[in-house]
Amino acid sequence: AELKRNEVASRRVDVEKLSEELQEKHAVYVLPGILTPETRGVLDKRQALTISGFSQLVRQGEVSMGVDLSPEGKPKIVINTTRLQSEGHQVPEQLQNMAEIVS
Repeated sequence: AELKRNEVASRRVDVEKLSEELQEKHAVYVLPGILTPETRGVLDKRQALTISGFSQLVRQGEVSMGVDLSPEGKPKIVINTTRLQSEGHQVPEQLQNMAEIVS
């Protein structure tokens, strides 16, 4: 299958300005330690898709999607379906079949 090229804009946003900067349905890359109750409230209100390279945040239910390494050292997607649904998102079945699902 051919992949279509899509441009994705990204920028750093200070947590203090998150409620001003974040539009509905944006994706937010989450680092450990930034999810205060206030930050979580803004993310949930805007239905932001939370992603991280720290898979423990996915397993703890702090973010909905992340990346981890398999025992063979290959990257794998980890999805927390409970968090994903609370953010107002769904994952296509094809992606779910390739990912590790936690809830």
